Amino acid sequence: MTEQTGDYLIEQMNSPGGKPSDYSDEVFGKVQSTNPLTIWVSQSIQLSGSFLELTTEAKGLTINVSLPVGTNKEDVNGTASGNIVIFPPLQVGDRVRMLRVQKGQRFIVLGRA
Repeated sequence: MTEQTGDYLIEQMNSPGGKPSDYSDEVFGKVQSTNPLTIWVSQSIQLSGSFLELTTEAKGLTINVSLPVGTNKEDVNGTASGNIVIFPPLQVGDRVRMLRVQKGQRFIVLGRA
């Protein structure tokens, strides 16, 4: 009897409970268009608009920097400035990794796969 109780408790601790659709899933897709953003997941599923939420990596991030130019602090001859692309925005053909949430009603686009 004790062995059966122990097995039952271990089984309960290891089982997630609920239905599989209650959990988040990792999903892969391919960018079909960027304006509007459309991501192809399978032959029957294309996602766009309100179904997609983009992280900074997926949106793209460019920062503007300005640095003093000179050999030391006293010899500054001006500044050099420009943009640095940290994360380029998604482009057609990019493969992306997404997180399916809210029972498949939203997909968080994490970034390139």
